[in-house]
Amino acid sequence: MGITSSLTGTYHVVVRVSFRVDPTYLHANIDFPSRNVPRFVRDLINKKGIACIAGEDVLRARAEWVKSEEFPIFRNDVVKVIRKVPLVVIRSDDQGRCSVNPNALARKLAGAAIVEVLDCTKAGLNRVIEDLYFNPVNKEYSLRPVEDSVTVFFPGVSTDGVGAKRIYRYTATHLQTFGNRVCDELANNIIASAVRAFSYPSSLVSSCEDIRAISANARREELSTRRREIGMNVHAEEEHVRLRDEKESFKKELGVLKEKNQQYSADITRLQEMHENSLDVIDQKNQQIEDLSEYATLLENEVEEANKKNQSLREDNEEIWAIATENEQYKWKAQSLQSQLDESQKHNGWTEPGIVFRDTETLPETVYDSLLLASKVFDSRIIVLEEAFNSAKSHDSGSAAETWKIMHAIAKVLFPISIEGKSFEGGNLENYFKRETGFELSLHEKKATSENPTFRKQRERTYKGKTYNITPHVKGKSGKKSEPLRVHYCACLEEGKMLIGYCGGHLDTAGTRRKSL
Repeated sequence: MGITSSLTGTYHVVVRVSFRVDPTYLHANIDFPSRNVPRFVRDLINKKGIACIAGEDVLRARAEWVKSEEFPIFRNDVVKVIRKVPLVVIRSDDQGRCSVNPNALARKLAGAAIVEVLDCTKAGLNRVIEDLYFNPVNKEYSLRPVEDSVTVFFPGVSTDGVGAKRIYRYTATHLQTFGNRVCDELANNIIASAVRAFSYPSSLVSSCEDIRAISANARREELSTRRREIGMNVHAEEEHVRLRDEKESFKKELGVLKEKNQQYSADITRLQEMHENSLDVIDQKNQQIEDLSEYATLLENEVEEANKKNQSLREDNEEIWAIATENEQYKWKAQSLQSQLDESQKHNGWTEPGIVFRDTETLPETVYDSLLLASKVFDSRIIVLEEAFNSAKSHDSGSAAETWKIMHAIAKVLFPISIEGKSFEGGNLENYFKRETGFELSLHEKKATSENPTFRKQRERTYKGKTYNITPHVKGKSGKKSEPLRVHYCACLEEGKMLIGYCGGHLDTAGTRRKSL
């Protein structure tokens, strides 16, 4: 064992385990012992107050179970360029069982490798692994950890080239051939490979031979230095003569420089006189600048006062404009909604008792307000569930006017067809609805969405003990780009009314799920 200190307060520890055969041993076949890590190395790694690292990875004598939130760190560790030791990844079967005891293997590999475990029973972790490593299109497909296996990622792993070959997998079938010695066999193979690939700087020691080599190098350097010093003394006399000649030459140059210095002194005196004259001119200019600065300050004060007056006038104009715009919007909403209600009553011959739209205290301003008003005006034709009201409350970006128009279209067009069995032209309800109302109607979802249990559950509602499918929906255009208005419904023949189960942003689909990924 060689220990070398550094200036940073750390120590480099190199351990070399070797053995020899006694020369009196007569047998030709020799059973070499399995490679293992000495116990004192595990004790050193487990000792509190000491941090044992290889490169930037912390060495431990136990296995680490990877959590789903830690998976990005694990993924980076696999292809990390500066990793110095092998990364041994144990992936369990679907029951959480491992073909090898993780902690037992980690103890045998303490200091020589890092052992981590991927538990297939963890739904979140398993889903992340399947999405990343088992998609053949993904460039990391070659790094996939197979279920119920042990994968060894040697240092220098990458997704292509030579780095993609620095991986070795032990399948469950292969591990079974080791029997009860599976930990010993794995440790023996992994340590052997790590030793073959291991190298350390010549400044570190691991044996007495290294110490003798360092001492010999130091002695050779000392002798080389002394030889250079002797060579320098041989040429010292010649250097002395050369320096004496240079001294005489420097004296002559110094005389020339003195003459030039006298000339420079005269020039400096003349320049000083010019400088004093320039200072007088600068003082005059500074006085002019001060006068202009005072004038500019006065102008700035006048401009600031004018800006304050302009800002006050602008705020007054904005307030007047906002009030005028708000009044215009209320007037438009009242006229539009009243005309729709009058037209509906005229063409369909039904009027809701006790509801006169002009008598409402406030006009609907949100999706929720319009849905609440529609539930009162059309209570003989529609039933609005609590889930619909909740979704409408959270859809802040939707249009109250568009919500009212969609509810009016459901009561006016869909109710006679779905509940009363009224016939319509063309035979295609979606096209007929678009011609009559201008809104798009979708009676079904795509196959990928309808077969997904999570998405199918979002489109189910329970009313009076019975479950209804509210997949049919009317598509609005208001709202943010990622959450356009959607109203999901179904025909409740038992009640003779249309059942409104959702009114808000676009529900999740297989398409939106892929975009988010």
